[in-house]
Amino acid sequence: MSDLSHLRERGGQHTAYTSGITGHKGNGHISVAYLLIGPDGSELLREFEETQYWGSLHDAEYLGVQRFAETLKKLPPIENLSLRCSSRFVVNQLQGAWRINVDRHQCFVTTIKSVLRAVNLSVTWVPGKDNPIKSWHWENYNAKHSEVKSCQEL
Repeated sequence: MSDLSHLRERGGQHTAYTSGITGHKGNGHISVAYLLIGPDGSELLREFEETQYWGSLHDAEYLGVQRFAETLKKLPPIENLSLRCSSRFVVNQLQGAWRINVDRHQCFVTTIKSVLRAVNLSVTWVPGKDNPIKSWHWENYNAKHSEVKSCQEL
């Protein structure tokens, strides 16, 4: 992670994009990525992480937001943050618009809100095609897993 001590002096609106994907259709190994953009439009942080977790696509998207929130906690304080996620499910549950019926999703929401409580936060849905971290995330995931052969290649 690069030195981000300058964030404290920067004020203004920061924007974060998060992504979570699974290795299989809807369920599988989870990887996450996130991007933090400063008020002047400069890229401040871009991370890709393979996790040890398996789960659904919803779990993956939640984990992407949670890992970003945990990283943000280690940085100098940011006052205003627009968090953008390409999962309507996650956004609506974080905003309180949709009821949470799965215990692990409630755990994600509680953790995320706890970590981000000191930030003036807005959470917004953004289509995957408009999420600049999503395609970069897939590129990194595919590059890392390109050595895995499909059943047809065996």
